[in-house]
Amino acid sequence: MHQNPYDQNPYGQDPYGQSPHGPYAYDQNPYGMGGQAPGAPYPPHPGMPRQPAPQGAAGRPRARVQPRFFGFLLIVAMAGAIAYMLLGGMGTSRQATAILQRENVGSQHQGRAVIVRDERLVDAESITNIDFIAEEGGLVNRNAVICSVYSAGYNQLEIDRLNRVRMELQAYHRNRFSRSVDPQLEPIQDSIAALTLDVRTVVQRAGRGSLINLEKQLKDALQARQTYLRTYFRDDTTLISYYDNENAQLRKIGSWTTTFIAHEESLVSFYTDGYENTVNAQTWENLTAAQVHNVLAGRPLLQDIVVRGRQPIYRTVVPDVWYVLLLVNDRDWNPGDGQEYKMQLEGFDEYLVDARVITSSRVGNEILVRLEVHADVRPVLNIRTSRMVVGEFVDGFSIPIEAVIEQGGVIGVVVANEARGMFVPVTVISSDQRKAYIRPVYSGSLVEGQRVVTRFN
Repeated sequence: MHQNPYDQNPYGQDPYGQSPHGPYAYDQNPYGMGGQAPGAPYPPHPGMPRQPAPQGAAGRPRARVQPRFFGFLLIVAMAGAIAYMLLGGMGTSRQATAILQRENVGSQHQGRAVIVRDERLVDAESITNIDFIAEEGGLVNRNAVICSVYSAGYNQLEIDRLNRVRMELQAYHRNRFSRSVDPQLEPIQDSIAALTLDVRTVVQRAGRGSLINLEKQLKDALQARQTYLRTYFRDDTTLISYYDNENAQLRKIGSWTTTFIAHEESLVSFYTDGYENTVNAQTWENLTAAQVHNVLAGRPLLQDIVVRGRQPIYRTVVPDVWYVLLLVNDRDWNPGDGQEYKMQLEGFDEYLVDARVITSSRVGNEILVRLEVHADVRPVLNIRTSRMVVGEFVDGFSIPIEAVIEQGGVIGVVVANEARGMFVPVTVISSDQRKAYIRPVYSGSLVEGQRVVTRFN
C-alpha cells in the first residue's frame, strides 16, 4: 500500500486516537464526547505538528523534597554527635565525662570570738595616786619608765615640803658660791646643768633618749657635788643642814613611791577588763567552750581571784602576735590543725589578717576553733569579744556534683583515660546542687583539662 504524498496525515493515524505512549493531557475530556472543558486548549489540527509531552507525563508524578526535611536531618545528626561525645568519644567506655576547670575556691564561716593577747598585768595594793609617764597604747623599750605609783602614806604635803627644801638649797647655793669661784666645782655644776636640760628635753618629747640613763647620770652628778661640798665646806653648817633635810624627805617619800619600768619591748595599756590573768597566751589553749561562753556573756571565770586591796595599774602586751577563740555553729566545718584562713573582725572592713588553726574541738553542732594571728595587736588592744568571719581561698577545681564519689570511705573522683579510670582522693571545699569545688589530697594528682567521670553505668 502506498501512501499519498499529499496526505495530511503521513503516518496514517487518527490524530484524535490514542497515543501508543498514553493519552495526551488534552485528549482526556471529562465532559464527554465533543465536550470541551472551559479554557482547555483545542485539540491540534491534523496538519499541525505534535507538541512534546510534558516532563513526567509518561510516568508516575515525582514528589518534591521540602527544605525542612534537611533541617530535621541536621538536628538528628547533631544530637547523635553530642551523645557520642558524652558517651566517651571513640573509646569503648559508655561513661559521661566532664573537664576539670581551675578556680579560686572560697568558703566562709561566721561566729563569735574571744580575743586573747600575750599580756602581763601589773597591780599593786593601797594605791593612792598614779603618775602616768608612758602613753596609752604606746610602744616602750626595755627599762623605760611606765609610771610612778604612790601607795599608802602618800601625802602631797610631803612633796611640797621636799620642793621647799630644794628651793631653799638652790637659793643658798647661788648666794654662797656667787662670792667665790671654785675651779673644781665648776665642771660638776656644768654637768648637772647639761643633764638637767637633757632630762627636760626627753620628758617634753623634744628629743630622744633613755630617761632611765639620764636620771641615773643626774643622780650621780648630784651625789658627786654633795660629796665635794661636804668635804670642802665642812664648816658651813647651814649647807649641811639643807642637805640633811633633803635626804630625810627623799627617804620618807621613797618609802611609799614605786617606779615601774618595762622589762621588754612592749605596748602599754592602762585599761583592763578583769580577764588578763585567766584569758592570756598561757591559758587560752586550755579554755573550754563553756568558759568561752562565759567570757562572751561577761561572766567572770572561776579562776578569777580578786585580792582585797590590790588594784590593776597597767598591762604590757607583746605587739606582734594575738589569738582568737572562735565559736561557730556549723556541723559540717572541720578545720584541720595548721590550716590557714583569712579573718575579718566585724566593723573592721579594711582589717584582714591571716590566721592559722592551732586546735579545734566540737560539742554537738558547735565547734571551738583556736587560731593564732601574727599581726599588729593594736587594732584589738582593747577589744575582748567580737563577731568574726573566717574564710578559705585556695586554688581548686570545679566539677559537676555527680563526679564526686565515695570509694572505701574515701571521697574522690575518677579520672577518665584510654585504659581504665583512676580514682583520685579529693577534699570537697564547698558544693551545691550542681557543682562541687575540690582540691586533690595529694598535690599534683589533678591538673586542669583532665576529664573526670560524671556518670557510672
